[in-house]
Amino acid sequence: MVKDFADHIIQQLEQGYDKIAGHFSNTRYEAWPEFGSLKTLIQSVQPIHELALLDIGCGNGRLAAAIPVVHYTGLDLSRQLLTIAQQRFPDYQFVHGSMLQLPFPAAQFDVVACVAALQHIPSSANRQQAIQEIARVLKPGGRLAVSDIA
Repeated sequence: MVKDFADHIIQQLEQGYDKIAGHFSNTRYEAWPEFGSLKTLIQSVQPIHELALLDIGCGNGRLAAAIPVVHYTGLDLSRQLLTIAQQRFPDYQFVHGSMLQLPFPAAQFDVVACVAALQHIPSSANRQQAIQEIARVLKPGGRLAVSDIA
């Protein structure tokens, strides 16, 4: 029952962001203040030009603009936002998917950024599942950077 409810909420989230993708993207081109701290964290892991970064909840790719890395992958539920991001950054990889079941092999990323995304996960059990998935795709010694308002 709880799983069905969580799945329903996530489906509604995907549909909602697809409906507002254009407006949402147009209001979110500026870097957030925490992007500076994230850039410092990223640079502490290894040289930025060698880094593999996963941006969960990438939206229109705003983080890609603020922190350019060679191996950037953006993940989002909204196909419409991913289309916008891919148009803005044709050299980066953008993938449709959920943080509850990341479509990547284990130990692939040096840093996983999760900015204003974890707050959308509907239950503590699902948030725990998301964190376990993130841990799975992080390389040994990798870093998770989370910024949320929930």
